[in-house]
Amino acid sequence: MPNDFIDGDFLKPTPNEPPQRTSAGGATLYERLRRRVEDDESRSSDELERIRKRSEEVERQRQALRSLRGKQTEFDRSYRELTERLKRHIVLLRTEEEQASRAATVCHETRHRFESLTGELERIDPNSWSEETLDNDLTQALAQIESANAVFRKGADRVAAIGWQPDKSQPVQAEGLLGDTVQAPRRFMDWLKIGFALTLPLAVVLLFLTVIILWLTSR
Repeated sequence: MPNDFIDGDFLKPTPNEPPQRTSAGGATLYERLRRRVEDDESRSSDELERIRKRSEEVERQRQALRSLRGKQTEFDRSYRELTERLKRHIVLLRTEEEQASRAATVCHETRHRFESLTGELERIDPNSWSEETLDNDLTQALAQIESANAVFRKGADRVAAIGWQPDKSQPVQAEGLLGDTVQAPRRFMDWLKIGFALTLPLAVVLLFLTVIILWLTSR
């Protein structure tokens, strides 16, 4: 087609309009730059959101690990302390059990021995003594009582050695049948009572013998 009918002035841009640069798609360079900035801003915002979420997730993991570490520390401490206390009390209880077993054995044996001594003493019958054998019977009875008293003191000492107190309001002491004590000191009145208790049977026997001698002499 010939160009003679086309005016060249229409092909030049007007002075008041800036030149427009177009791409192959028809968008100007400015539009492409604006869209690129918008896209970069959007990608940056998405990246920041992703980083924020990841930071929150890492913080939750850190808190969970801190809580787990605290539980591990508490477990280690509690386990160690409780195990040590249990082992220590096992040793103490084993010792107490052994001592209690020995104490039970001592009490059992001593009780049976005391019961046997009580039976032997209760079989002593002064009413069965005759005048002819009175002196011999008294001698034998006193010897039996003294022997029983020695056994009683020995048993009482064994019981006192294990810390058993028949009367907790008083100190442990082994008091013999004739009134002598092992531990607690005696007062004057105590010794006076003991002396009276010891001499009274002898005085009765002497009085009885004197009456018999006088009666025989009067005949």
